[in-house]
Amino acid sequence: MKIINNIFVFFIISLSFYCIRIYGTEFIIKNNLYDDKYFDSFETIGNNFYEEELVFKFEESYYDFSNLKKINFEFKFNKETKNIYFIGNKNGTIFDFKSGKGGSFFINGINANSIKIENIIFNNYNQRGQNHMYLFAINVIYDTTVYINNCTFQNNDFELIGINTWSNKIKESEPRIIINNCNFYKNSVQLFYTYNTGYSYKLIKFSNCKFIDNGGLFNSFMFEYIFENCNKI
Repeated sequence: MKIINNIFVFFIISLSFYCIRIYGTEFIIKNNLYDDKYFDSFETIGNNFYEEELVFKFEESYYDFSNLKKINFEFKFNKETKNIYFIGNKNGTIFDFKSGKGGSFFINGINANSIKIENIIFNNYNQRGQNHMYLFAINVIYDTTVYINNCTFQNNDFELIGINTWSNKIKESEPRIIINNCNFYKNSVQLFYTYNTGYSYKLIKFSNCKFIDNGGLFNSFMFEYIFENCNKI
């Protein structure tokens, strides 16, 4: 893999925050989330880098979100940023919220071509008593495609994914939300909220997914759901 520029190293508190510029910008997030200043910097970097591609990599096996005081991380990506990735390691990185109040993600990707969440296991998310905050709240328009690949959502007690979108097309021919090889186990409330303000129904596709013992599934407006090789719901 060709490295275009030098390696930049940011030291935040006693933590290292690596930024390697490889065709875009890649950040490796270390396993220490006990100081909100660290994640404040994570959020700030996401909002202020003018790159076509931003990759946030969580390479370690386990991240403890339970002690974060910051409830919501808001990413307002610049118009130059077209591809946004949140990627765990190949064996599945665990995000453990332990029913704490911190750690939801708001992604404003209205200029993006694609947003991808991959290889992450989300456990014990619960925002009860706080403002209504999905684990992931995503705003997109037009032809943005949202991918969720190889993820597991289990033992969560609050709404997981909310996606708001808008389209000016009369007819959508391809899915714009694609969920591949994901597992949904023992989540007590709805998994997906999808709302489309536009001229036609948008498509959301689930492929090779498992739904087991969930208390709620989908709340949707102007979306058609496609299930391919999934278990009976």
